[in-house]
Amino acid sequence: LENLSRSYSLVNFELLPRLFPAIANAFQLLETRPENLRLGGCRVVKYDASEGRVELGLHRDGLLVTANIALNDLDHYEGGGTIIEGMPS
Repeated sequence: LENLSRSYSLVNFELLPRLFPAIANAFQLLETRPENLRLGGCRVVKYDASEGRVELGLHRDGLLVTANIALNDLDHYEGGGTIIEGMPS
């Protein structure tokens, strides 16, 4: 992301000031303030069914909180979604 100056600015100055307060509000049990949150990673994934790229594949992010943001309008594609496994009890 650092090599994409427009994307870097968009994420750091437009997205994160909106995303971090929403995360802090949604996960109040974390007892954290938005200014204490940090971006642990950022990736843009382009799916293209015509070329067989339809999923990222099963993986673990390894972070406390993960946010997925659709860059297309929801009526521009079918499917999508995220599976989040429950913690063992």
